[in-house]
Amino acid sequence: MHSGMNNLKPQEGASRLAALNEGLKIAFEAMRTNVIRSALTILGVAVGVSVVVALAAVITGIRSSVMEAFEASGPNNFMVTRFDFTAVRISDVGNGRPPWWNKPEIEPEEARALMNLPTVDEALYTFNFSTDMSFESHQVRGVQSTGYSSGWPKYTLGDFIAGRDFTPAEVDQNRSVVVLSAELATELFGQRDPIGKRVRMLNRWRGTQEPFSVVGVFETEPNVFSNLIEHWAIFPWTAANRRLRQSTSQAQILIVPIDSVSMERAQDEVIATIRGMRGLGPRDDNDFAVLGSAQILDLFNQLTAV
Repeated sequence: MHSGMNNLKPQEGASRLAALNEGLKIAFEAMRTNVIRSALTILGVAVGVSVVVALAAVITGIRSSVMEAFEASGPNNFMVTRFDFTAVRISDVGNGRPPWWNKPEIEPEEARALMNLPTVDEALYTFNFSTDMSFESHQVRGVQSTGYSSGWPKYTLGDFIAGRDFTPAEVDQNRSVVVLSAELATELFGQRDPIGKRVRMLNRWRGTQEPFSVVGVFETEPNVFSNLIEHWAIFPWTAANRRLRQSTSQAQILIVPIDSVSMERAQDEVIATIRGMRGLGPRDDNDFAVLGSAQILDLFNQLTAV
């Protein structure tokens, strides 16, 4: 009897030792697993923070470049637009059209009137569109194009490397002339002199094919925007509208004040002139918008906030 009990004690001790050993293994395994999991978690957080910091640095650099570009192009310059595109909201009531939809278009007569103000150096009527362009057998699609008044270089960073701007008379006479970007001229003509060459404008949607003579090649100063669009062309707005059948529904007027006046004074005169031309009374709100660089930069800051 005593002998059987004595035999059980070593067995119980061995079982307890085995259980303890198994428990220690489980504990160490749990510790090892948790260490790896914790390390991976910390690594993931570190990578995430690094990515956020890197993105913040990139966006901050872009924002600084954009601000420098606006300041260099003329901090007192501003534009008259059909509506304030920095505050546009899409409507979901009624016919779905927002309140600004029915505002009157900006008219070229308004630009001519603003040009006569003593505070204004340039009042440039302008609108954007896209067209295809070809020379001989070579074609460039989707050329970013602008219909402009003469004098647009005052609102654009850069200079002519060949030829000239089109003249006010060429705008008034609806002449088929065009200024090309340096990159587009190289794409179309290679090392040949582009001045005087005739390029064909193609618009399949509107069924137009019009030859235009190259009168100038313009190279923009390096900035955050200059590499985004390399192939662009500038036309007299009259030719773009009448020969190429481009719409003026979203036309703008770019204002360059004279150096001796503030932007605020020039804006006041511009607003008063347009209100008078449109017959707006003292209690009527403006049915147009005046936007300066600061408002556009505010919109950019909202879009890139980090």
